[in-house]
Amino acid sequence: FGGIFLALGFLTRFVAIQLIGLLAVATFYIHLKNGFLWVKGGYEYPLFWLAIMIAIFFKGGDRVSIDSSLPKEL
Repeated sequence: FGGIFLALGFLTRFVAIQLIGLLAVATFYIHLKNGFLWVKGGYEYPLFWLAIMIAIFFKGGDRVSIDSSLPKEL
């Protein structure tokens, strides 16, 4: 449900931190040995999404997200 939650802007930072962990493991333990290029199973594409998830984690949901309508205590 992580992708759906991110698309809707629901629990954005919570989902992003989980995907950061998943992508870090995938990048450094599975794809790193295959080299950089994605066409050879490398880490180019997972590293790209890891960078995107880090940016989303620090940015959080925008004003049109579900997060913006939730109380700030969450």
